[in-house]
Amino acid sequence: MTLCTDLSRLIKGELENGGFRFDASMPLHRLVARYFELNVRRIHPVPRRVHFSDQVHAFLGRLLRSDRRGPSARDTRGTVFRLRRLLVEGANVNAFLSKNICDAAGWDGLLWHYGMHHFHLGSEMEVGGFVKRSHHLLFAIIAPRDAYFVDVRPHPSRRSIDWVRQDLLGIVYSNWPRLIDAHMLRGIRGAGLADEDIHRLRRTNLNAAIDIDGKAVTPLLGGVAGDGSSVLCTIHAGRLLQDLRRHDEILAGNDVREAVARNLQAQGLDAGPMLEFELVFLESLSSTPDLLAALTAEACVSRNLSRMGLAVIEKRTGSPIVLHEAEQSRA
Repeated sequence: MTLCTDLSRLIKGELENGGFRFDASMPLHRLVARYFELNVRRIHPVPRRVHFSDQVHAFLGRLLRSDRRGPSARDTRGTVFRLRRLLVEGANVNAFLSKNICDAAGWDGLLWHYGMHHFHLGSEMEVGGFVKRSHHLLFAIIAPRDAYFVDVRPHPSRRSIDWVRQDLLGIVYSNWPRLIDAHMLRGIRGAGLADEDIHRLRRTNLNAAIDIDGKAVTPLLGGVAGDGSSVLCTIHAGRLLQDLRRHDEILAGNDVREAVARNLQAQGLDAGPMLEFELVFLESLSSTPDLLAALTAEACVSRNLSRMGLAVIEKRTGSPIVLHEAEQSRA
């Protein structure tokens, strides 16, 4: 058994328990990448500051003046402010997203290219717990501690060109230029592609730099690979698997195993004659602040695993393994 085998078991268990749809026979590197994608596509419930663009304020103003008593208008306007309150409070807002977030193989070009989620602005719930398809959508960028409400627009059809309208990023740039600046290619002008061109490229899973104010802007979340999956999530999956294989090699060394056994004995723990190691979710451990600090320290071999919410334990004792670079080098 290897740590990669443990990772496969952990992810499949999480997906099964969470009711997600996935292909259990997919290769491990794809399974890990899809798991990362699900974590990005879902919005984690933490308190956020909410920022409205000028365009959202203008749209809601027009809606209020044109159809104050219409049920659709009331739902749209009321849900925008309800979402604002929920995000500020750190509540779960995933019910307002597409049901596609429950499918590990789901495709989300809007997110990987423009960094945007889209929220349904209705008040009725479906049996599965999601908000019913609404007449309007809120397009928003959700950051770790902030939410940026970009625009409210009619719900496009599935293959509509409205999913790729470049003026969505133009709105972001005009209201919060710092969100775009980091993705600009300095000294390069944008290609000036029309929305129709971007639409054709996206349907074939090709990436393109968007022209904003004469400057080329790369996809905000890294774009897509040829199969439509997230480039960034695929890269992170490859790095994680490489890190786990490195851990397997390190923990197979006799000197390292002897050092781990001595450390366990110093804690009054007896692992027996044969050490066994297992990968677990960090949240499953009774972690103290000191342990978390040790696992995420720059000198810790497992710091990147810990930052991804994982830890290696000695299986019989359940004790987390904290191995430092200097100890590994001496071994």
